[in-house]
Amino acid sequence: MKRKTAPSEASVEKILEGFAAVGLVKKVALSTLIAGTTQSDHRRDNTSQQRHANPRVLARRDSQIREMQRIPLDLGPGVTIKLSPGGQNTLIEKVLNEFCPRFTPGGKPVYVGDTHKKWAYFDPEYLSSLGVTVQEHGKIPDIVVHFTKKNWLVLVEAVTSHGPVSPKRLTELKALFAGSKAGLVFVTAFLTRRGLLKYLGEIAWETEVWAADTPDHMIHFNGERLLGPY
Repeated sequence: MKRKTAPSEASVEKILEGFAAVGLVKKVALSTLIAGTTQSDHRRDNTSQQRHANPRVLARRDSQIREMQRIPLDLGPGVTIKLSPGGQNTLIEKVLNEFCPRFTPGGKPVYVGDTHKKWAYFDPEYLSSLGVTVQEHGKIPDIVVHFTKKNWLVLVEAVTSHGPVSPKRLTELKALFAGSKAGLVFVTAFLTRRGLLKYLGEIAWETEVWAADTPDHMIHFNGERLLGPY
């Protein structure tokens, strides 16, 4: 029996050229393969470098991105703050830029909460001058504004996930601000009137409700007067 011998390199090349001539295979230059491999390796190298980059460099880069995403707010002459993005801060921004100019024009922001930092702005000395000393930020409402024209201290709860000024919360706020020399006004703020529906049964009487989607209007929950201290 005659043994079969392996085809020579030349014969294989000749066969492949024949296949290429009739379109069965496509000839690719060796330099192209090498270049493709080099580009692929280069991309992998870049990915590896990014993955193993200095943690401090990555942290600094992330910090810069977060700083760019912060919500800038002008609280008055020489006072500018930046809120963390997301959460209830979107509503807090609307309260300061939409509610306050309409209902507390010329008012002095005393406290502004922040979703991630607990608070973005606080003037304890000013609050103390009004007769109030706050020991824990966690109990203070999301926004405190002194409406100097009428000497009202407007306390605003911005509701996105936490509750409104309920009877229980109203009692807490009255106790916290019991020494206030300014009249107390209690406001619950919502992004939309639809959002109010979920909490309608929880809102305390003699408080106010404001929705950002109808910024020119207020909803008064009974009492002797609209938007005034009790």
